[in-house]
Amino acid sequence: MKRHKQESRYLRVAALAYKVTCAVLPLYSHPNSPKIYTQPQLVAGVLLGVYLNLSWRDLEAWWLTSDRVCDLLELSQVPDHTPF
Repeated sequence: MKRHKQESRYLRVAALAYKVTCAVLPLYSHPNSPKIYTQPQLVAGVLLGVYLNLSWRDLEAWWLTSDRVCDLLELSQVPDHTPF
């Protein structure tokens, strides 16, 4: 049986959110920001959390198990539940 390679709906939501946020947001809110995460990465992550109906803590745990989403959002490390 041949498996169809199908993209997850979560990856599609994350990709769309990241594409839109990259188009409309500056990378950083301030020239002296720590530059660990970009605004598009964080906002796309929050939008994905809203889509999944997850708290920030639960979203952090979800990211820890989802390498593909982290790769798509270009995250070198998973944000903990206290970036805001």
